[in-house]
Formats: sequence, structure tokens, C-alpha cells
Amino acid sequence: MDWLGRYFRPVEHVEMSPPVSDEVKHTTCYMCACRCGIKVHLNDGRIRYIEGTREHPVNRGVICGKGAAGIMNQMSPAKLRKPLVRVGDRGAGAF
Repeated sequence: MDWLGRYFRPVEHVEMSPPVSDEVKHTTCYMCACRCGIKVHLNDGRIRYIEGTREHPVNRGVICGKGAAGIMNQMSPAKLRKPLVRVGDRGAGAF
């Protein structure tokens, strides 16, 4: 037995994230050009939590601040819900 075996025991699997959803979708993050792998947790069809995918070769389970804030793009009250159609002159800012 080597010295590591005396002090450390291998862990089979430790789940760090609490269950926050009833469905998980595997996809890639589009907040930057890296395209990190993410797991999007959905509850009743709405995004509840975003975490990194450990098996993805780019990020190996870690997501940056931009990726973690990706939920804000979907939940923001300022998100456009329909196309804007200009009604005034160009540059007037009327839609």
C-alpha cells in the first residue's frame, strides 16, 4: 500500500448539487465563444438552475460567471417577448 492509500480513500460518487428540478437538459452555453457544456435544470418547464457538465472536455464541470448568469437572460423582465416594429421616424425610438 502506498502512502496515499493510507490517508485517502477513493470516493465512488459525491453529488454536490441538491435536487432542484424534475428534468435536466444537457446543452452548451452561448454566453461566450467557449461553448462550455452545461446542465439546465427545469421545473415545470422553467429554468431553475444551471451547472457545468463534468464530462465536457472544455470546462470539465466548471462554468464562469457569464454562464452561471445565463438564467438571467431567460428570467429578465426586460427580455423581448415579440419583435419590435418601428412606428415613428428612424432614430425617434418609437416602437
